Amino acid sequence: MESSDYLARRPLHVVFFPFMAMGHMPPMVDMANLFAARGGVAATVVTTPPTPPRRLPPRPGANIGLRILPFPPPPHRLSAAVPRLREPFSRLLHEIRPIDVVVSDFFCPWTIPVAEELSILRLVFDGTVSSPSAPSPPMPPPLGGGDTVVLGGLPHRVVMLRSQIEDSGKLPPAFQELLGEIVAMDGRSYGTVVNSFYELEPDYVRHFREAMGHRAWHVGPIALFGRGGALLQQRLHLKEKQKDEEEAQERKEQAHEPTGSSSYLLEWLDRNPPVTMESSDYLARRPLHVVFFPFMATGHMPPMVDMANLFAARGGVATTIVATPANAPSSTPAASPAPTSASASSPSLPCPHRLPPGIENIAELSDLDSVNRFMVAVPGLREPFSRLLREIRPVDAVISDYFFPWTIPVAEELGIPRLVFHGTGFFALCATAAPATPLGSSDTVVLGSLPSRVVMLRSQMPDRGKSPPAFRELFGEIATTEGRSFGTVVNSFYELEPDYIRHFREAMGHRAWHVAPLHSSVGTEPSFKGGSTRKKNKKMKKHKNERAGL
Repeated sequence: MESSDYLARRPLHVVFFPFMAMGHMPPMVDMANLFAARGGVAATVVTTPPTPPRRLPPRPGANIGLRILPFPPPPHRLSAAVPRLREPFSRLLHEIRPIDVVVSDFFCPWTIPVAEELSILRLVFDGTVSSPSAPSPPMPPPLGGGDTVVLGGLPHRVVMLRSQIEDSGKLPPAFQELLGEIVAMDGRSYGTVVNSFYELEPDYVRHFREAMGHRAWHVGPIALFGRGGALLQQRLHLKEKQKDEEEAQERKEQAHEPTGSSSYLLEWLDRNPPVTMESSDYLARRPLHVVFFPFMATGHMPPMVDMANLFAARGGVATTIVATPANAPSSTPAASPAPTSASASSPSLPCPHRLPPGIENIAELSDLDSVNRFMVAVPGLREPFSRLLREIRPVDAVISDYFFPWTIPVAEELGIPRLVFHGTGFFALCATAAPATPLGSSDTVVLGSLPSRVVMLRSQMPDRGKSPPAFRELFGEIATTEGRSFGTVVNSFYELEPDYIRHFREAMGHRAWHVAPLHSSVGTEPSFKGGSTRKKNKKMKKHKNERAGL
């Protein structure tokens, strides 16, 4: 289960935990059904015995399951009993791992630390829409001397009566405590999922994301169906609707017929398949888009191009490899036997102005002074890279080299998860962070807190104080931004170093994946303008063939 082949085969596992109320459960069950109806996604709905959903799954073949948590016994009130589900929920997550994402209700803030303990993304579900979610200020000043107030800082002028604004101070104590906990943990969720759709309130969707700074997705309209689930079935089978019905509804709209009734709204929603890049059906159709940005060195680029090809060879994934013109791979062949399923592209970034013409790869430099100038120039790619990400959106993840810590704020600005790529292995990562203790009076040191005893000479250990100034500055920036990456991708495989993979994840607390061996087979290897490793790879291939029986 730890291998990259397993990760390539298993579906994305999303756990949904709705609040136990009629207005909260149907939308999340609907969302779980929509996720499960997309290939490559498994959904698990978690609830308590009295409130299981009535419909799972929506159609044959949907990968969706239901898990029941024991509800805390009386005499607890609901508001006091619900947080007592924390321990059973934590145990359940341990049992059904691996889990990639937890989507839990706004009223379940205690699921945040549970997900954090297991290094699982937690998204909060808000069953309202972006416009009510957007204004959450204190009581605004009155308009003139009356009871009317204006809500400021919104895309439109919103005027309300004071009596229409909720006064949280009048809520029961348990709800006041809950709201306080929600506010205190607000920034710790990975993002927000809202029961809305872009066409309904585009100004407030943008405001919630851009002005208020929230990472948010809309997946609505959901839970607009009755017990039979008719509307959901229609949304999942839009292509099966008859053309004459669509044309008749279109004529209705063009004739400006009354649009006030809820039935007309349902007809409109059912009739119009979302076609914008913001819509949930679009997200269900489009491939996952992963951007790879390798460091400009012959030892760094081939593994990441290999990885991009592996990702692209998996159905439902599109990859983009970013490089400067002189480093662009001359080809990006799919590493899969079925290249027709692969989708890979390779746009170029302009070379930083401070580099000498034609020098875009560190392998072409022969002295430390030139290397130092090269490293000083590389962060000049930050703005071009930021512009490129905006041009090729939507982007779901950025995987960039360890030497590019400045890609973290670029990805953060656009709400994109950034993963760091290490081309070494887990042992090297663990050993680098381990404390070194002198062994007696000799020049020998022992690296502590590792799964095995590691003894080294001081002369074998890197002395970053002797590195060129640009490298020292780079390592300082890496140290300060390291915790902001979503996770680590390492060129290694579980069978090679299982103890150090577990140590890196569990003892050191890193979210990490191994996707190796990368760049070990040369049959489909891309060639690089920045240098060739083909001779070495031929020797490696011959060596592998000689040892094939081991």
